[in-house]
Amino acid sequence: MHPVSFEESADQVTRNMRSIGINLGRWINKGLLLFHAARPTTFGLEMHLVKMHKMISNFDPAVVVVDR
Repeated sequence: MHPVSFEESADQVTRNMRSIGINLGRWINKGLLLFHAARPTTFGLEMHLVKMHKMISNFDPAVVVVDR
């Protein structure tokens, strides 16, 4: 799985999920979960899409989650 977040960092998401009993760290450590967090204002929409496409192609996940 490859979540993409435009608000929270991977550490924030991992910490928040741990607070409700879900340990994402074990999946990250196994290389099965990759987070990418970016501020929406860092690039234009097209550049965000290009970067997302490259990351998805490289990681080849079964699922991609985009949190806006």
